[in-house]
Amino acid sequence: MAAIKTFFRFLEYRLPSCLEQARRIRAVPVKKTDEVIIGYLNREEIQALLDVPDPSSRDGLRDRAMLHLAFAGGLRVSELVGLSLADLVLHPQPTT
Repeated sequence: MAAIKTFFRFLEYRLPSCLEQARRIRAVPVKKTDEVIIGYLNREEIQALLDVPDPSSRDGLRDRAMLHLAFAGGLRVSELVGLSLADLVLHPQPTT
């Protein structure tokens, strides 16, 4: 919405014929919300999400691994689904 308002502010000076339309668009109020955004999940909430997939099935094991990776790495969904097998590097010995 900010980009649209800025564009119409620009148009006010460049195209006087759309001045009234630009002013109406710029007068649209900004949507405000009282909804609180969750900043983080606590340990119990994360564990509850990890316990949902069934580890005895192939899909459940995959889903649990993806959730664990997302939580442990702080990944967004887009980053998680953008990973490929080539991104995985296995080390023969554990690192210290």
